[in-house]
Amino acid sequence: MRRAMTGALLAALAILPLAACGGPEAGDEKAAEGSGSTFARQAMRAWCDGSDLCTYRAVGSGQGVADAVGQTTELGMSDVPLTDEEKEAFFRTGGSVAPDGTVAVQIPVLMGAVAVVTSVLPEGDPTRLRFTGRALAGIFSGAIGRWSDPAIAADNPGVALPDRPITRCVRKDSSGTTATLTTFLAQEDPAFAGAVAPSRLPAWPGARIVRFEGNEGMGACVRDRDDAIGYIDLPDGVTIFGRGAPPERVTRLAQIGVERDGAMEWVSPTPATTALAGSVELPDDQPLTSFGAHVLDSPIRGAYPVVLTTYMVLHTEYRGARTCDQVVGTARYALSSKGQQELVDAYYAPLSGALRARALAELDRVTADDGSCGPSTR
Repeated sequence: MRRAMTGALLAALAILPLAACGGPEAGDEKAAEGSGSTFARQAMRAWCDGSDLCTYRAVGSGQGVADAVGQTTELGMSDVPLTDEEKEAFFRTGGSVAPDGTVAVQIPVLMGAVAVVTSVLPEGDPTRLRFTGRALAGIFSGAIGRWSDPAIAADNPGVALPDRPITRCVRKDSSGTTATLTTFLAQEDPAFAGAVAPSRLPAWPGARIVRFEGNEGMGACVRDRDDAIGYIDLPDGVTIFGRGAPPERVTRLAQIGVERDGAMEWVSPTPATTALAGSVELPDDQPLTSFGAHVLDSPIRGAYPVVLTTYMVLHTEYRGARTCDQVVGTARYALSSKGQQELVDAYYAPLSGALRARALAELDRVTADDGSCGPSTR
């Protein structure tokens, strides 16, 4: 069921120091520093390498926003738009406001599937498990606690499910991947919204919960257990569970059931099914920050329902042309045809040409404090 995203997605900002990846060597003065989404880690590695303008630390969306707010980095990557509180923090620390009142520029740069991964697999055909959104909501809220539960069995007719308790692998850090999954589950089942408030770092109820940091940690949590379920970005899911095989052949990536036009449709997470979710253009009167809600639980037939949008978060004003040019250059590379093709190669999905054009226009809001960088200089 498609509903608008509701409520502020605000959570504690966890700190997770990781090594920088991509682009010039860390400490090279020509590199703009970025941090944030672990979901976007592989994309940012490719973009920093390709543009030679940035370095990136995958520390989670919440910490990426905190770093950008505190100006310890030049750009943040978040899988959730800024909350009102975070916008206010941008104003307090940056102090720069665009003529139209904008305190931070947020542009979508990629889409990707949030895949549900399991260590329990069917024997024979079918080769992977299936879950409706309501069944997943029951599992992650703790209402469904065993693999043999009738709700799971109903989604998997003919599959011999083990009568074992379910271990839920969840993120320990402040995560946009978590925010996207919990928002989807709350839309599918109102009871989930009461049990688990959608956010980057929710309070998960119930027992048998294991917490790991980052998408790679989530993959390890499921991989190393025989009774686990978790969620992960598709690129890391393919890397960890498929060893480079295409998503269609990675059996640990579950299918999600979506009711469309009165019939149940079972959809696997792939770049193609992800791209379908974004095939309906965002209306011109809606802000770019609403794109994530626009593609989540898309009504388009064949579209994967749990699709995440990553936003690049920039200040409206930087000190001097060098930093401003680096940041704008990184964003332009990400939105270029080459940068978007690198998404496809890494199992993300590209944005439409119309959406990219709107995002590029937003970059005109980014300037240097001395006027040496801005729309008139590009």
